[in-house]
Amino acid sequence: MKKLLTTTIAAAAFGLCANTMAEGINFDYLDIGYVDTEYDIKVDGLGSADMDTDGFALDFSKMIGSNMYFTANYADQSDDMTESRFGLGYVMARDDKAAAYVRAEYVKTDIFSNEEGYNAGFGYRSKTDGIFEYGIEIDYTDINVLSGVGFEPYAQFNFDNGMSLRGSYDYSDLDGSGFEMKTKSFQVSLRLNFNK
Repeated sequence: MKKLLTTTIAAAAFGLCANTMAEGINFDYLDIGYVDTEYDIKVDGLGSADMDTDGFALDFSKMIGSNMYFTANYADQSDDMTESRFGLGYVMARDDKAAAYVRAEYVKTDIFSNEEGYNAGFGYRSKTDGIFEYGIEIDYTDINVLSGVGFEPYAQFNFDNGMSLRGSYDYSDLDGSGFEMKTKSFQVSLRLNFNK
């Protein structure tokens, strides 16, 4: 069922983005990717453990005005570990070569138990030319008793047909109540850029 849903979304998105040129800094897109995450977990009095999971991730963004945009994200990894997010972002400055933005999202995870919280971030995106794009985001997460900061640099190669190939590395360090969790995620995705 999950594979069917992913395939259907990809086919529909491909139809929408066909013949769309990925120009400027675009906030209208769908990412379909593979993600691999390493967990380093420490619990006071119990020691530490490492865990490695992988799966797929969907990231959606859509402008809803001249500066505001909507985000929705879903990841499903090994052992039915899932994370869902949705929220709003604000583009503070944007031109053909760069953009700065802030965003805030509601987060629901099912990693060790069902947990809810929020994530807020600041990001910068830049283009060296019409083909190559790079950027970084710094964020803060608060989920139940865990909170902390993280960062995510990325690089993206844009094709002429409205699609992009994107790679990113996401690191976070969360702790609280005698519990610490560091995560390192590597993601490779196909980005389908929609009309701006």
